[in-house]
Amino acid sequence: TELVFGWRTPALLHPDTPTLDLVSAVLSSGRASRLFRGVRERRLASAVSSANYTPTDLGVFTLHLTARPERAVSAARAAWDQVRCVREGAVTAIEIDRARRVLEASWLRRFETVEGQANHLASWELLGDWRQGGAYLDALLSTDASRLAEVAQRYLAPELGALVVYR
Repeated sequence: TELVFGWRTPALLHPDTPTLDLVSAVLSSGRASRLFRGVRERRLASAVSSANYTPTDLGVFTLHLTARPERAVSAARAAWDQVRCVREGAVTAIEIDRARRVLEASWLRRFETVEGQANHLASWELLGDWRQGGAYLDALLSTDASRLAEVAQRYLAPELGALVVYR
């Protein structure tokens, strides 16, 4: 069974987007992430992920789970419980710091090749100014727990989301 939760989010250049990317990292980046520990480690799902996809003027935040049919409801509840915890501000400074390091490392790996540097500059220049990339990273790295909860409350509310279940 495939389960996908989804919420609309703002475009890449919106001030809340770096925070939403950090929310996604807290939820699903690595074995220390909330979804891994709260869903996958409990064997409610065989795969868990989240992403804040912001290609143009509209974004979408998703949680994706793969679970056995008999565990799908439990997996969905456990995943929602992790989102609820983020919305309520239960994310620790250690979790935020770890997620920041994961995202910063990914960001820096782009600069290891000339092609990566060119893609970075071209992408941000296409959005208006290559320097916006640095501002985005600064915003991401300066996000704290209260801002994380505030943005999660604004965008990841149950009444704003949708759930697709494919069996």
